[in-house]
Order: sequence, then C-alpha cells, then structure tokens
Amino acid sequence: MTGETDTDKVYIKGMGVRDDELTEAEAFVIRRSEDYVNARDRKRAEEKIKRAREDIKRLSEIEGLPVEARDIIEKWIGEEE
Repeated sequence: MTGETDTDKVYIKGMGVRDDELTEAEAFVIRRSEDYVNARDRKRAEEKIKRAREDIKRLSEIEGLPVEARDIIEKWIGEEE
C-alpha cells in the first residue's frame, strides 16, 4: 500500500487478520508503518496550515481592505493550532 510519494514501504494487516495472529516481526512492521503514516500525515497537515497562513497574510496586504477585515485576518494569523 505504498504511495508514490512515500519514502518508506507501508504495510497494513489484511482484512480479517487479528493482532494476535501476527508474529512479533509482522506486528513490529505494522506498527512502524502506522507510525510512519501518522508522521507523514502530520507533516502534510502542517505544510497545508503554513500555506494557508501565508495566503491569509497576503489577504491582509490588500490595498483598501477595511480595518475590520484586516483585524479579523490578523486574528486568524495569530491563532496557533
């Protein structure tokens, strides 16, 4: 189940396979894959948030933008996840 942008191979359990049916080595590989996927997804989410904040910052630089709108945008930029 490795995607084209993955840097590591990703393994999942087959349908109907229980955890207690896995060998220690298989369980280890599955856990490692889950950790990798979670880290990859977190990184992607952080990148999307960063790009969104940059876009919002550019919005705040629009000439003639009402003060109220600028205040709202500045509040969005300042909020941390």
